[in-house]
Amino acid sequence: MRLIAMNSNLKQALLPFCLLIYIMIAYGPGSARAQCTYTSVQAGDWNTASTWTCTGCGTCSTPSGTNIVIINHDVTMGSNITLSGDLTINSGGSLSHTGNRTLTFNGTTFNLHGTATLENMALGSASTLNIYGTLTLNRNHTNSGTIHVHGDFTVNGSYTNASGKTTHVYSTGHMEVSNGLSNNGATFINDGYVKVAGNLANNPGGILDGNGGTWDVGNNAINAAGGFIRGTLNFCDQTSYLSCLNSCSTPACSTNCAINNTPFNGANSGTMDSTGISICGVRLVIPLSTGNILLQGIRYADNARLAWQSSSSSPGIQAYIIQRSTNGQTFENLTTQSTTESTLQEHEFTDNQLPGGPVYYRVRQEHSDGSHLLSNTVVLLDGQPSITLFPVPASGYVRVRAQGLKGKSLDLEVYSAIGQKVIAMALPISEGTQSLDYNLPLSLPNGSYYLRLIADNGEVASRFVVSVK
Repeated sequence: MRLIAMNSNLKQALLPFCLLIYIMIAYGPGSARAQCTYTSVQAGDWNTASTWTCTGCGTCSTPSGTNIVIINHDVTMGSNITLSGDLTINSGGSLSHTGNRTLTFNGTTFNLHGTATLENMALGSASTLNIYGTLTLNRNHTNSGTIHVHGDFTVNGSYTNASGKTTHVYSTGHMEVSNGLSNNGATFINDGYVKVAGNLANNPGGILDGNGGTWDVGNNAINAAGGFIRGTLNFCDQTSYLSCLNSCSTPACSTNCAINNTPFNGANSGTMDSTGISICGVRLVIPLSTGNILLQGIRYADNARLAWQSSSSSPGIQAYIIQRSTNGQTFENLTTQSTTESTLQEHEFTDNQLPGGPVYYRVRQEHSDGSHLLSNTVVLLDGQPSITLFPVPASGYVRVRAQGLKGKSLDLEVYSAIGQKVIAMALPISEGTQSLDYNLPLSLPNGSYYLRLIADNGEVASRFVVSVK
């Protein structure tokens, strides 16, 4: 009995040491794959050991599994690759395939600063792809993760944004799809430029959003029941529209070009916030004066739509009086909207009885204590579109076409996304001329800009994107 008790005590005393030995064997050098990092040292195939150096891996071989991979050279894929660790392709580095190969990425982050040309790529549901360089996929692609496009992304096939997933094209981003794009209950944010050869389908539960993005759609844009379109977005079949514009000599012809080349063709069964939506470059109006309430407006063929936001510092708001003028000096009251709001809210009004010529609008905010605030004044010119900028995105120049502007000269101003004036110049025009066709040279960094034209009878503006590859 005494010997058995001593053996039991001995086992208990040795147990911590046995566990330590087991941990050292199981998680020692060469087996701690989560810390293992492979970095390319020369051009070569992924599965060739001389392509890589490694740290924290024990014996170096080729990257796989949970390894972290950093590519600084031209690396080819001679076989399918599956990776669960993070992947970085730095500027000057590239990844390409030989034959029919697939990169399956299930890691957390794939940062692409260089280039990648792949037959196919599968992105894990918890994975994020950041494209700062250039990615080309030569097959249909379904996004099952999160993709951020700051650079160039080309899909030689169809593109599907899977349910619950996000694709975001930033202001510097450029994306092209050769065979249709489907947004299936997902979110697609476009702040830059997306070209779709074929149909753009925003299916039930899908959200198309963005800040100044352009959708260049070669066929139809379909907003299905249950789909949402919002933000400031421009939809157009750019190729057909610009071809039509080049044969135009009158504002009426330009208007027909915009109408005939809208990709929607009435296929809108979902919800669309048309306040910020433009078709083939219809202007985004910039206020004429500053006020306590920001008022914006868009003029269509037979009505004008206004949108404004209440002042957050205003107590006891009781009503909004929408006022209109034909000379910018004497205003009449159009209608009164009563309200009892106490928090920041957005409001809209549509004027369905437009007079001819330029029309000026402002909003008067009435308070319970008898005080009031006035919004800025906006002017909406007769005719549509009043300004068109192309190509989209711009590179070495932007072509400015405008109609309905009167005066002996036009002041042209360009502002950056943060409101800095980067171009200011005067453009002489013949007295009585109501149209402008001018090529503006550009030497601006990539980004989003506003171009503003100021004439004797008002001003118009439009957003454009500069993307220099």
